[in-house]
Amino acid sequence: MAVYITPQSEIDKYFESENLNQSRLKSLEQGLSKFLDTEKLTDKELYYGENKSFIKGSAVDCLLTGEEGKFEDLYYISDIETKPSDTEMSIINMVFDDIGFTDKTIKDAEELGFYQESLIASIEFHDWYGGKPGEKRTAGLIERGTEYFADLKMSFGKQVLSKTEYLTITEIVKSLQENPRTAKYFAREDNAKIENVDFYYQLPIYFEFRGLKCKALLDLLIVFKDLEGNIVSIEPIDLKTMAGDTLKFISSLKSWRYDIQAAWYTEALESPSSTFRNIYNQDITGKVKLFKFIVESSTDQGQPLVYEITPEILHIGKYGRTAINTVDLNVLFDSTEVYQPITLVKEIKGFYSLVNDYLYYQNQGWKEDKIIAKSDEVLKIGWEGVILNDEH
Repeated sequence: MAVYITPQSEIDKYFESENLNQSRLKSLEQGLSKFLDTEKLTDKELYYGENKSFIKGSAVDCLLTGEEGKFEDLYYISDIETKPSDTEMSIINMVFDDIGFTDKTIKDAEELGFYQESLIASIEFHDWYGGKPGEKRTAGLIERGTEYFADLKMSFGKQVLSKTEYLTITEIVKSLQENPRTAKYFAREDNAKIENVDFYYQLPIYFEFRGLKCKALLDLLIVFKDLEGNIVSIEPIDLKTMAGDTLKFISSLKSWRYDIQAAWYTEALESPSSTFRNIYNQDITGKVKLFKFIVESSTDQGQPLVYEITPEILHIGKYGRTAINTVDLNVLFDSTEVYQPITLVKEIKGFYSLVNDYLYYQNQGWKEDKIIAKSDEVLKIGWEGVILNDEH
């Protein structure tokens, strides 16, 4: 029986590692240009950007699954009542990072409006109002962001939270710690007393897949053992926050492709090269249970839910599926309206296909989108997008 909390230094090493993670891999589903855009973001920004806003998600994780006492080292509570929008903060954060302040130079930092060149570059990167917002909107951004930029200077090395955000975060944490459905997962002192069960919070795992060095960071992993210490089952769990009703989590799962995350993390555990196997030195084949998500609302706390995915969702996350939809149309034929159903086919990729894409682009030097390379001079387009030659 034990509770293991990964030191912050190990989590920092995880985010600094160049191993491939599922967040970056998933971006390939939206094409090469989207993937290359993610190269401008850190692994940490990608990890916490998945439907739990970067700062809120990381803060909730820190309080619930992180090292004791680390919250104050990592976060700064601002006096700003309302911060700029998420996009505006991301723009300003990029400006701040682009300047490259150090412990010595931070004291000489100017106000936000001084760094026009970096600000314009960040606006273009974020495609804010098409990358050309005009002088009036840019001036408004500077006005709204000056105080936030000052907080970035004051909190150098920490993440900035507004009072409103901090209140929301504490409400989320309170709900998860007190609700009967979820409290048991975060009761560290009680969990440490449970016989033959090990709890791992924020566990980094490294593994190889098809020659690629990969990684995964599990919010929570529970290992059940028999009296002799042999593993009976392994329960992987991830914590998610979402806007709105937690009963509608399936929409978030599909939008953010959490099926791929579940399949990727399962692969990380089961892989023969998994560093997790080094902990117990046991065969864990068939012992990893179906993935669970603990979900709480960031806008209406009080109804956190625990979801266990089905084998079907795990299969889709791994291998993908073909989505077939039939649309009923009435078309005009010789002045007569005729009913004509049309079948729409769309490929939904799993991480196996996305790894194929990754290896393809790696071999091609990340130069040209696969759709362009595999199409004729004139691209054929259907309702679900471009139709490749091998799909005809």
